[in-house]
Amino acid sequence: VGYDGLFSRLTRERRWLTGRTARTKAQIKRALIAEDGHDLRWQRLQADAYGPRIIEAHAFPGALEFVAKARRGGHEVYVVSHKSERSHLDPSIRLRDCARLWLARNDARLPKNRVLFASTRDDKIRIIERLGFDVFIDDLPEVLAHPGFPSRTEKIHLRPKLPWREISRRVDALAQIGADAAAAIARATGRPCVRATAVRSKGNNRLFRVALEGGTRVLLKRYLVDPRDTRPRARTEFNGLSLLWEGGLRDAPQPIALDPAERFASFSWIPGKPMKGMRPTNDHVIQAASFLRRLRKLSGRSRRRWTAPAADSRSRLSDYAAHIRRRLARVRDGARALDNREAL
Repeated sequence: VGYDGLFSRLTRERRWLTGRTARTKAQIKRALIAEDGHDLRWQRLQADAYGPRIIEAHAFPGALEFVAKARRGGHEVYVVSHKSERSHLDPSIRLRDCARLWLARNDARLPKNRVLFASTRDDKIRIIERLGFDVFIDDLPEVLAHPGFPSRTEKIHLRPKLPWREISRRVDALAQIGADAAAAIARATGRPCVRATAVRSKGNNRLFRVALEGGTRVLLKRYLVDPRDTRPRARTEFNGLSLLWEGGLRDAPQPIALDPAERFASFSWIPGKPMKGMRPTNDHVIQAASFLRRLRKLSGRSRRRWTAPAADSRSRLSDYAAHIRRRLARVRDGARALDNREAL
């Protein structure tokens, strides 16, 4: 609900703050308290604006369209509001009933059990935790910075410079990369994810180019998780790149965040294109040789021993043949189990 216009109208009706330029809810509150030295007139305005006159308030541009789009997309949408049952100034005013009426009159189409009210801020945080939201949007930074706010829930701070159409794009990005990964990137970088684009890859893992607030881009890699494969793929890659960065090598992505469950990891974004189909030039060969030389120097002076081999590394040439035989045996056994002659 956008209250600025309604508070301004109520103030003019009472001929309060005549000649003052206070137009927004926050400006009106400050001006009234500054004039009076107390907040009684402000409480009166609140009782009317959040009570019987709430029906005159307009939605923020794009807010109801955002709810409708989210519901069409199959998302579960809730309203969780810190709101008293009754007005402190006038207990006859049932504030929650007035809010529900506003939602109904504005065709929000949210079932009654999806509109939840909390008597205190701590109660609101407990509801957010209990329902396990992927994303929570709030205009109060105190809610999002609350020590009990669940770490797995991505936060979006609603403010005048962040319109609902931009929030919609952010939620689309979170749906694409996963709210768990978005929250991890935000914690590690201090910046929320605002865009996400899938990067074409022929491997089993999924890659995304993620834009952060401010323009920085990172790479998110979601790893194929198969209970039959016990190799720590994500941790091995993350630790390997960390070792390179500790040694001063900057030709590889910088590790940013690793999921404790090793489902995903994020790295700095390095622009470029695959070499597949290109004929290597002398410059490419020199770059590769230079990298190997620096890698060898790093292995000699590193303080940290490297103990995790790459997923398909082999220490001897003879191991390659045995490894290929094992892989062929898996294909053969699977083809026989499925009675697939073509695969066999």
